[in-house]
Amino acid sequence: MAPPLVLQIQHGLLSPTSPPTSTSTSIFFGPSPVSSEYSVRESPSKTPKEVFKDIFATRLTPTSEMSVGDWNKATQARRTGLANTVASLNLDDEDSLRDFFKAPAQEDPKYRNSFTLCENIPRDTLLIPFQKLHTSPWAIPPEIADVKCEGMQPSDLLAQLNAIFGTAMALANDVDMAGCLAEFIVDSCDVGQVYGYLRPYWFSGLTFDEIQEKITSRKAYDLQLRQGAINGDRIVNPRIPPRRIWDLFSNRVLPYYALPQSEIPRNLWAVSHSWVEGSKLQKVQTPINAFAWPVPIPKEASLDQVRIELLNLGAEYVFLDVLCLRQEGEKKDEGHRWKEWKLDVPTIGYVYQHDIYQTTVTYFNGLGLPFDVAQADYSNERHWFNRVWTLQEASDSWLPGGLTTALANAGWGEPAFMSRLDTLIQITRRDSPKLFKMVEVARQRAASGPLDRISSLAYILRCPTLPGHDLKSDEDTAWSLLVENLTDSQRTDLLFLYPGRSSTSAMSWIPSWSSLLDFKGHSSLPTVVYKPLEKVMYLDGASPELGYKHGHDAYYNKAYVIEGCYVDSTEEGCRVRVPTQQPARSSTFRGQYELFKMSALGQTDLLRPNMLYTLVGVADLRLWLIGEARGVRSVNKQSAVQIEKVTTAQMRDISERTRLLRAELGRDQLVVYC
Repeated sequence: MAPPLVLQIQHGLLSPTSPPTSTSTSIFFGPSPVSSEYSVRESPSKTPKEVFKDIFATRLTPTSEMSVGDWNKATQARRTGLANTVASLNLDDEDSLRDFFKAPAQEDPKYRNSFTLCENIPRDTLLIPFQKLHTSPWAIPPEIADVKCEGMQPSDLLAQLNAIFGTAMALANDVDMAGCLAEFIVDSCDVGQVYGYLRPYWFSGLTFDEIQEKITSRKAYDLQLRQGAINGDRIVNPRIPPRRIWDLFSNRVLPYYALPQSEIPRNLWAVSHSWVEGSKLQKVQTPINAFAWPVPIPKEASLDQVRIELLNLGAEYVFLDVLCLRQEGEKKDEGHRWKEWKLDVPTIGYVYQHDIYQTTVTYFNGLGLPFDVAQADYSNERHWFNRVWTLQEASDSWLPGGLTTALANAGWGEPAFMSRLDTLIQITRRDSPKLFKMVEVARQRAASGPLDRISSLAYILRCPTLPGHDLKSDEDTAWSLLVENLTDSQRTDLLFLYPGRSSTSAMSWIPSWSSLLDFKGHSSLPTVVYKPLEKVMYLDGASPELGYKHGHDAYYNKAYVIEGCYVDSTEEGCRVRVPTQQPARSSTFRGQYELFKMSALGQTDLLRPNMLYTLVGVADLRLWLIGEARGVRSVNKQSAVQIEKVTTAQMRDISERTRLLRAELGRDQLVVYC
């Protein structure tokens, strides 16, 4: 057995070293310490606080030299270091807790002050140590953030900012300062917002005129990015950062353009959580989001506690849906919410999945609530594992939110929990996810509304474009839009592997959403490889290449087509009689036939005796669509036969496929599906 890999902390980075000596302390994340492959070297001279800061490495930043595997091992060490630290805390010693959760000002010499956030948590409440208090030179308390700007002079606002930053700037230092601060007074409701906007630039050396220009430029770029991301019902650019972010230091929700850069930075974390049932939910009005909408959170939690915990974990900016994604509020604001959700809901997954180094804090039992593993009720549809939206939020770089001392002491890497989580991460991390597998995964999860499963699927299927989220849409309309946005391979799977046809859809080959959810045969479907031109492409209904303007049959590919066939049902599947001489499409030619055997993928009872069918073969002629000819279309100025799907079949026997191909009974041609 190979020696275990040791992670040595060096200037905030984790790197491999030699195996541990007898003075090293093993940390584990899993069923037992015996199975651990990771250790962190501990210096006997360090205090528990110093050991935690080394192990947890809250400012851990991946470098070009750090592989993905090393990063994953590093985040494993962060999780285990957190658990070990929580287990070692003395909750009865208030002084030691205050010392532990105090970030020394010298960590950032530009900040000279120190602020303490403290929550008076009732004794009968299950204490989450990291939610109790936080002291740092960056995170201002509510009594400062909530100070209204209304009626202030620029000098008053500057005094507030100097007090926060520990600086002694004067209006005379910059001719543009007074005008810039005056604009902030008009545009901002409180000091917290102004602090949030100016903090990235305060020590940058930029003049206030340059700061204003930078923010204005970022705002214009952000607006242009979001406007250009949507074309009709389709999101043509899924790589959209969140519209808003929660700045934990200012405790304010800010527009994304308040960040100095357009790409999502690695100090923007994400929060994943399961929503508790309605009776356990409260809607709070808060200055954090400028009272823009009531924020739904569990009754046993508070945003202040969540903020403290996230700060202690090392976060600076986070995306939290209840604060950053517009929620249901007053009726007059519903139109605004629907407009935002068209883009914001489908692209949520980008926040969690855009970067393998993305840190996500996960509350498995509800936002801000204690992390419960040993007694987790996996049958509860409200559990994180059972929600359809959390499919796109699963991350290798997750950190547990709500970790309690009791759970940390009990050993929190419970095997059933870890196995479930690892399986979920592996499913959602696939580069080319299979349509039927992901639909089955989504089917097994609970959703708050009928559109949620469809909307959540688009991102985890890695669709190159996404359907816009329309709250007024019905399931089948939303599903039809999703089909338009699938990858060509996924669309081909749907056409050739789904065994039935639709009696309700405008396109017979696209099953209804309910029929697809009811389909249980995904595990028995063959895995095949399509040639590039065999993949079913989609042309928008207005595309001139089609020669007509409706989109009901705008799906096409190039495949092996055999016309004028009879298909008879048998106990083994079906027998195909292929004419040895292909007839003209208008002919009633009755010549000699050659017999071939196929096994049915679909419903053979849909086949009618003495009916002429057209067969379309792909994947080295293993998969076949049995359909009825419906005329001729033009695609890219080429003739294409139009086919209405009846059912599907496969030709497993390679000798049969070879015999068919050598007989030259069909030809490659364009096919349009209706």
